[in-house]
Amino acid sequence: GAPPLDEGRSAEVALPFAFELHRDPVTHLTLLSNGWVTFEEGYTGTAEFSAPFFLPWPFDSVVGVAAPYWDDLVLNTLCMSSSSTELTVQWDGYLYGPYDFDGTIVPVEFQLRLASSGNLEFIYGPNHLSDRDGYGFGRIIGTESLDGSFGQTVDESALPDTSVTLAP
Repeated sequence: GAPPLDEGRSAEVALPFAFELHRDPVTHLTLLSNGWVTFEEGYTGTAEFSAPFFLPWPFDSVVGVAAPYWDDLVLNTLCMSSSSTELTVQWDGYLYGPYDFDGTIVPVEFQLRLASSGNLEFIYGPNHLSDRDGYGFGRIIGTESLDGSFGQTVDESALPDTSVTLAP
């Protein structure tokens, strides 16, 4: 198989339907390996392995974010599927090195689902263990507007078999 994906970024992907992020129309997204996407057109930055403490985060140039689980991740799989009414991005992998203090591999398994209705959903699979037993303390979950002036940090645990729905 292919080697795990670390600090990676996809090419820009066109959305198959109209979508708004905090009332700003967006037409494209870029997938980042560390558990987030940006809707900023023409994004050429890095995968930013260091998650901000809250959104909006005024100390970097990253804007237009949806982050179901932004942390320093190493991925086995980053994939996307879409239809005319829904787009889903899935991350499968594990937390990077120093977060598994006892040597345990801490798996992550989550999705971002965008719907043409305007909803955005973060979904955590049955093997997503990084918010259990104190792992994943450096992560952020939330969204940020295209101009970086407004953000929504979700103060929820990303526990296995749970989801969070937003209407940004």
